[in-house]
Amino acid sequence: MWSPIPLILLVLATPLTTATPSAKTTQLLSTLSSLTLTQSAALTALSRLQNLTTSAATDPLIHTAAKSDLQTFLTASAQLRANLLPLSSINPQITRALAALMASQAIDAGVANNLTGGPGDVPLLVRLRQDLAVGLEKCDSMKAMATGGPAPMVT
Repeated sequence: MWSPIPLILLVLATPLTTATPSAKTTQLLSTLSSLTLTQSAALTALSRLQNLTTSAATDPLIHTAAKSDLQTFLTASAQLRANLLPLSSINPQITRALAALMASQAIDAGVANNLTGGPGDVPLLVRLRQDLAVGLEKCDSMKAMATGGPAPMVT
């Protein structure tokens, strides 16, 4: 006697593959790419701040401009992460990774706001650099998860 159960199980066990990704996945990947670019730009601005902080005589206006650049890129990154949240529902792992990234980088924005240009900034700048580097790794991991590839989670 024929039963539809094996056929249903076969359909459920077969991974769905499509030639083109869904619009939501495409949007997610595009926004993750934009986030990668803004975080890379934040790292560049951070490098400028580190150079200014360790130089002997830094004009306070130059430091303020470099700090403003960093804050601009951190704010842009925060906006992109907020835009990613509804798109991340395609994969709960992406949502969790994004939430962790959002929490970490909200703290980083506070740290960046408190930079003064003095020697006390050095450990803060080191921490910011590490956090931004981890953020870039998480972006790559989320891209891999969105495309169905293996993605080791970065903590």
